Amino acid sequence: MCGSFAVCECRMQETIRITALLFGQAREWAGVSDLNIELDAPATVELAFAKLKSQHPKLAQMERSLLFAVNEEYASLSHPLSDGDRLAVLPKAATHSRSHASQSTSRV
Repeated sequence: MCGSFAVCECRMQETIRITALLFGQAREWAGVSDLNIELDAPATVELAFAKLKSQHPKLAQMERSLLFAVNEEYASLSHPLSDGDRLAVLPKAATHSRSHASQSTSRV
């Protein structure tokens, strides 16, 4: 038993769980569209992607051509993650094509 509620609270938050959503070629290479990941806190996008690469090594080959979003907002590798976050792994080419298509459409 804990002597202090604050100590117990800290121990409960030693790990976080996030959902990784894979799109495009990342999804194809991993063979799954989503994964539940458990990480030690404090966690970042970079640490989450490292865990993804350890489970699906082929993803390392496309690391430079990926974008990341946390809870539907673009995020850098240093972006902190919290329990329950949703991390999207997006190929840059797919996002570029979509933005190019929407720009072309908006000009018409």
